[in-house]
Amino acid sequence: MCDRRSLLARTWEGINYMITLPKNFNDWERVEFREIATKDRSIRDIANESFQQDLEKQVQQLMFDVHEECIANLKREDKLELVYQQLQKLINVQKRMASLTTVLSLQGAWITWIVTWTAVLGLFLGAANFALDFYTAFFK
Repeated sequence: MCDRRSLLARTWEGINYMITLPKNFNDWERVEFREIATKDRSIRDIANESFQQDLEKQVQQLMFDVHEECIANLKREDKLELVYQQLQKLINVQKRMASLTTVLSLQGAWITWIVTWTAVLGLFLGAANFALDFYTAFFK
């Protein structure tokens, strides 16, 4: 499961990864998961497990999954089956892109939180500096 603490740790890893020079975005490790069992499970449980797995993946792995699903071989038995397989492929790609967008937005929200509180701290320090200057200029 992906909890808030592990998401924050991964976000911090991502920030450190972006700061480190040179930027080598090809340096990532694939996270392997077991196959999701679908027998005797509700659609919500299956979707939740798939979602949790996607949250634990790095951005590079999600993009790799999108490309892998796009170029997967189709079995051309008949035209109707081919159309069905192509639609399934499109749905899977959209699902991966939604997962990618979710991971990026969660990481962006954490970075926004850090920047906001840093700005608030800067405003507080600026106000304190102004008050100190005002005090020393008029009351000494």
